[in-house]
Amino acid sequence: MIDDRRVWSWLFIAAAVAGLLYLLAPVLTPFALSALFAYLGSPLVARLETRGFSRGAAVAVVFLMMTLFVALLLAIIIPALIDQGDAVTIEVFDEPEVSAAKHRAGLRRLFALQIK
Repeated sequence: MIDDRRVWSWLFIAAAVAGLLYLLAPVLTPFALSALFAYLGSPLVARLETRGFSRGAAVAVVFLMMTLFVALLLAIIIPALIDQGDAVTIEVFDEPEVSAAKHRAGLRRLFALQIK
């Protein structure tokens, strides 16, 4: 039979660790993303090294590819700023052309509001 104090102790420790992770999430998130990118990029770097690239050049190529991928992903995901007359709101559109047109108008309004 399991000792109740032991179970409660482990539950308390798990809750404390979860609370710390929650509170430290803004600080730990960049480190976690960096570790993920390093984990995903390492096999690509190794493959480029076997094809004759130096390690530095292979890392630079993989870093550039990952940066372009993230930039493209953000360009697709980031919603458009929409002109609402005296304010700017954010909306998501299905068609990229409509999103781009609305976003340009929203940016013009945002800059006009800043100048006032």
